[in-house]
Amino acid sequence: MNFRAFLLIISLAILLASGTTYMVFTLVGGATGPREGAGRVGAPGPMYDIGTLTVNLLNSEGETGVRYMRTGVVLELDSERTRREVEQREPQIVDRILSVMRQQTVTSVTGAEGQEKLRAEIVASVNDILVQGRVIQVWFTDLVVQ
Repeated sequence: MNFRAFLLIISLAILLASGTTYMVFTLVGGATGPREGAGRVGAPGPMYDIGTLTVNLLNSEGETGVRYMRTGVVLELDSERTRREVEQREPQIVDRILSVMRQQTVTSVTGAEGQEKLRAEIVASVNDILVQGRVIQVWFTDLVVQ
């Protein structure tokens, strides 16, 4: 095999490996690819402050107990158009958030994993009623469980 053929084969192998790597990271997202929610790079979307909400938590038997949770909730939205829809639907959205919060127990909201699950449930519940846009993330500005 001559030197030119060898160089051509090596060049094609490098090109093929580079193209494959690019496609995998583009399609799958890769380690630095786009992700939903926390950890996104760039400017945050429009924020809408729901305010402070307080609910009684469920006890271990599934009944309303004497423990409660108070939290400040801010919604990160995908656009200004969504902010206008959220303003118009605020009573419905607050009701949805309260409904999700009322289903929690002390153990279900304790720790980072519990709070992330609560965030995900709130996002899904609010997005169910939005028509024009969506909530990207929920931020807790205050969280007290007592």
